[in-house]
Amino acid sequence: MERYGYLIADSGGDVIHHTHPVLYTDLAICVKQGIKQKVEKDKEIVYFKILRNSDVVKYLHDGVKDREYSFAYLQQASPLEPYCVYYGACKIYNDLFRCIMDAKSADLTVADCIKTKIGYFKLLTDDELVVDLHSAV
Repeated sequence: MERYGYLIADSGGDVIHHTHPVLYTDLAICVKQGIKQKVEKDKEIVYFKILRNSDVVKYLHDGVKDREYSFAYLQQASPLEPYCVYYGACKIYNDLFRCIMDAKSADLTVADCIKTKIGYFKLLTDDELVVDLHSAV
């Protein structure tokens, strides 16, 4: 599954203005596309990684509150198509549990689609971005 994406957020890092709908399997391609984006001076491009279920459980259990998370509704139009972001949250959370509770309580009507799921993602720090760029796909 596609695991990487990017969004446009306030430079302060608490409000998401736009989540790019395309997700990528290769972080390098994601970064190349993010670089092409034109953003206003008070906004920035932030890269994220969709978490696996095991990552969600790990982050919930470690209880660290300094990471940044959010969620998006992901859709797959057909089994041959990649997942894309149908709707992205407008908020960045420092608590994954709160993020999950807000996603659970969101009342979003989803258009007919083969497959829809909620993807929880972690915003990548500069160090994590560089490490993931150098890791094997």
